[in-house]
Amino acid sequence: MHLQAGGFVTKESQEEMWTAQPNDEGSIQGFGGFLNGYGIGWPVMHRREHPGVLAIGGGRAALAIYPEEELCVILLTNLTGSSPHRIVEKLAPLLWQK
Repeated sequence: MHLQAGGFVTKESQEEMWTAQPNDEGSIQGFGGFLNGYGIGWPVMHRREHPGVLAIGGGRAALAIYPEEELCVILLTNLTGSSPHRIVEKLAPLLWQK
């Protein structure tokens, strides 16, 4: 993916954008569930195994990037409220095991 290859921003900037940022109390909080952190403009899946970032659009589209697996999953739907981010999170393990 061009973004991961340093095509748009430096590798250092990308890592900072995709790192969960602590709040004023020093803890990391996000939207809940597996979106448990927030980077600079990106919801973050802050976890030991398979960390990633996820962009969600209008409840109909999701783009998940798992940097350690060099995997990007994009899911586009035309159904509002279909929660594509949850589908992507279930689909990704099937892809990184190959």
